[in-house]
Amino acid sequence: MSNTVQLRVDKKTKQAVAGIFQSLGLDLSTGVKIYFQQVLRYKGIPFPLVTENGFTKEEERMLLKESAETMALYNSGKRKARKSAKKMFAEIMKD
Repeated sequence: MSNTVQLRVDKKTKQAVAGIFQSLGLDLSTGVKIYFQQVLRYKGIPFPLVTENGFTKEEERMLLKESAETMALYNSGKRKARKSAKKMFAEIMKD
């Protein structure tokens, strides 16, 4: 037995999604049904949720934290900038 699901989405988004599904040989209803099946299969959203930078929220938090820590080390004089990775590796290998 089928049930009806209603949702509101702006016309531009609906048309764009319908066009993508159509290019895959699917109608909008079938595309949404496939998405629902994948949610069931993965027991969640079937793709990673990423920020505008392409990272997950956790990855982005980690990168920002590490960047702040690195800047603090540079500002305190405990780290120095290198002109190239080659020079940095040469210095590391020297120790």
